[in-house]
Amino acid sequence: MTALVARLARRVRRHSSRGVVLCYHRVAGPRPDRARLDVTPAQFAAHLAVLRTHACPMPLGDFERARRSGRLPSRAVAVTFDDGYADNLHSALPLLEAQDMPATVFITTAGIGADAEFWWDAIERICLAPQALPSRLALKAGGDEFAWTLDDVARASATDGRRPLYDALSAWFRARPVAVRTEALAQLHAWSGCASHARDTHRTLRVDELVTLAHSPLIEIGSHSVTHPALGLLRVADAFDECVESRAALARWLGVAPTLFAYPFGDGAAIGPGAAAAVREAGYAAAFTTGAQAAWRWNRSTAVPRFAVQAWDADEFARRLDHWFDE
Repeated sequence: MTALVARLARRVRRHSSRGVVLCYHRVAGPRPDRARLDVTPAQFAAHLAVLRTHACPMPLGDFERARRSGRLPSRAVAVTFDDGYADNLHSALPLLEAQDMPATVFITTAGIGADAEFWWDAIERICLAPQALPSRLALKAGGDEFAWTLDDVARASATDGRRPLYDALSAWFRARPVAVRTEALAQLHAWSGCASHARDTHRTLRVDELVTLAHSPLIEIGSHSVTHPALGLLRVADAFDECVESRAALARWLGVAPTLFAYPFGDGAAIGPGAAAAVREAGYAAAFTTGAQAAWRWNRSTAVPRFAVQAWDADEFARRLDHWFDE
């Protein structure tokens, strides 16, 4: 019986209208990018040209309303960005304007105007530092500990010899609350000797830049929490605060409260019943994951999937887009 129900569900899905929501982060590079968050301006321009000729681009709000009613047009697609990097304004927006392409930018509000980089960028900066690093790392923050020993090659070189350290630090930081992350990051900077201020190439939007971006008729602003935690690992009350306070900050800056939310990290433990409940209670109409599936009518409004886009050329992007529509 279960197998029959599954087959029927697949058949219904196959013959129902589906669309694709794309998740970008940065339009920067080319440069080392361990987290695979960057596409270059040339790659982004090529992606937009593919979308303009081979898809039906829609504002995310319109896409979501059509999805819920089961009336998505053929090959409907929506473009989104996560985090709130300054290059979303300075690099991405001119390319979006050239193709008259709408996009939604989900903002991590604590990053706006900050003179520090997101922790994943700071970790990448430290692990790729050209100078030699000390052989032993021992972090102690909020009762949590992280220890690592670098061999001689990894100490002296910012090549893949430090990749295991980067991967381990990223996993450890992702699972930690913001107070622990902040304390541990300060220790990392002291240990490595790397500067803690934001590089111009990695900085976030200032408030005035966010306002400028939001004033574009092509741009809709959504929330991406205050401090970018894995909401599913928080107490429901703390997850609720992240959702409410980010919405309130954006309303203060922009004069309108966002109705769309994107889960930080967006997969696995980053979401869940508690996080979905917090999103609903905070007043958002829809929330988006990184579930790597086409979106259709029967997705829960608090778990609409998106596909993360990487630094592909036009042919590879077009091939993947076709696969996503036809999956």
